[in-house]
This record gives sequence, structure tokens and C-alpha cells, in this order.
Amino acid sequence: MPDKKDKKEKKRARGPSSDGDDIAEEDRLLEKLTCMETRIENGFTKIGEEMAALNQEMKQEFLTIRDELCDLKKSLEGAWTEIRSLQEENKSLKEQMSSSLKENVKLNQEVNTLKDRIIKQEDYSRRENLRFYNIDENQEESTEQCIVKIKDVITALGLNPNEIRFHAIHRSGKRKDNMPSSSDLNSNVSGEEQPPRDRPRPILVRFVSRMDADAVWQRKKDLTKMPGFSSVFIDKDLSAESAAIRGKLRAAFRKAKELNITRVFIKGNKLFVNSNSYEVDKLPDYLLPNSRPINRNEQSPAAAP
Repeated sequence: MPDKKDKKEKKRARGPSSDGDDIAEEDRLLEKLTCMETRIENGFTKIGEEMAALNQEMKQEFLTIRDELCDLKKSLEGAWTEIRSLQEENKSLKEQMSSSLKENVKLNQEVNTLKDRIIKQEDYSRRENLRFYNIDENQEESTEQCIVKIKDVITALGLNPNEIRFHAIHRSGKRKDNMPSSSDLNSNVSGEEQPPRDRPRPILVRFVSRMDADAVWQRKKDLTKMPGFSSVFIDKDLSAESAAIRGKLRAAFRKAKELNITRVFIKGNKLFVNSNSYEVDKLPDYLLPNSRPINRNEQSPAAAP
């Protein structure tokens, strides 16, 4: 091992310049470290300032969001309050509507009852009246001529018109402009072609006695067997509503006859087919005017055993 003497000699060999270099190097390192420390401190300071600014910004945004949420909460509470109010109002309106519907149903029933009563009263007030259809009419026809034609029909029924009293006898409805004149009717009798025209207006006959009206009514079917009167048809004088019902029943009656159903007749406001009875709004499809013809191999429901 080298002794202390050798170390001293080596130290002397380096000299004083070597110590100065070491000191300068240490100063430079120290300066760099100081600079780095300053930069780090500045960086941390800047980061701290940015974080503080960011924290402040986030805090402000949080406060803004909190205010918006508070406003939204108030708005929702107001909306729910209004919804509950509307629900209560809707419930009240439904109850009122339900009450109104019940009342309306009751009023409709009362109106229909009153309407039926009025129709029955009107029909009852016309019980002494009869309507005569398909009696020839000419343009210059007078009331006297009309009366003569009705008396001819009554005579054909085997009744004495001089023993029957009338309130009135007249045509019903508006006169047609194309009614034939007396000369046209005479020409037709002589063999010339009759000009085309509408059906003659019915004649309304008001009897003084209902028994007289019933006597004529009971013999009305006899006209079909009498020459010159086979086309004359006698019907009751009904209200417009009852006449419409009777017209639909007659159409169904004719349809039943076309289907060769023998047991069919009208009584009141019902059509009787074999053992079944139908109201006007409950007529079977096969008796409606536009129903398809029944095949020969098919059997109508009314004719089925």
C-alpha cells in the first residue's frame, strides 16, 4: 500500500490549478441546479395558478348548473301542479260528459216516446180516411168528377154510395203538368195511343163514419176480380213515418211473393212470414229489395221447415 508520503507527493504534483477547476465545476453545477429549481418553482406556481383559475371556473359553472337545476325544478313543480289541475279538470269534464250522456239518452228516449205517441195519434186521427190509387186523372178533372169516380169504385164493391157520408173527396198532391186532357182520354178509348204521363195522383176520401171506412177497407181485395177496377188499390191514410214503414214492408211482401212464399201478410207495423214476424228495421236479407235471387236448389229461410 502507498504510504502517506507518496500521497503528498502526488498532491504536490497536481498543483493549485487543479483545485480551481474543481471549484468552477462545482459552481456551474450549483448554478444549473439553482436554475432548474427556479424553473420548477415557476412551473409549480403556474400550475397552481391554472388549477386555481380552473377551480374557480368549475365552481362558477357548478353554481350556474345549480341555478339552472333549481329553475328547472321550479318549472317541473309548476308543470306538475298544472298537470294535476288539468287532471282534476279533465276528471270533472268526464263526469259532466257522463252525466250529459245519461241525460241525453234519457231525453232521446223521451223524444222517441213522444214521437211514437204523436205518430200514433196522427194515425188514429186519420182512421176515417182511405186513399184510392191508380184511378185515371185528366187535366180538367173537377171535384164532382173525382167524387163520381170514387162512388163508382164503392158501387163495384157492392156498397151503396148514397148511404155513405163523406167529409171530403179530393186528389192528394201537386197536379202534374203532363196529365192527359179529356180529349186525350177519349182518343185513347177510340184506339189511338195514349201519350206518356206520370201515375195519377191518389184520391183522399174522408168518411164521416169509421164504420163506412171499415166496410170499404174490408172489401178492397174484391177489386182485383172486377174488370175495369183490377188496378185500383185502396190503402189507409197514414202519417209520413207510418207510410214509409208500410212502404218498406210492402216491398218485402212483394219480394216474398217473388220467392213463392205463400204464408206472408202485413199486420200493423210487422211483416209475418210463415211463423216468423219482422219489424221494418229487422227484415231478413233475403227479403230486401236488392237481395240476390235464390237458386232453385236453395230454400228460403222463411220456407224452411
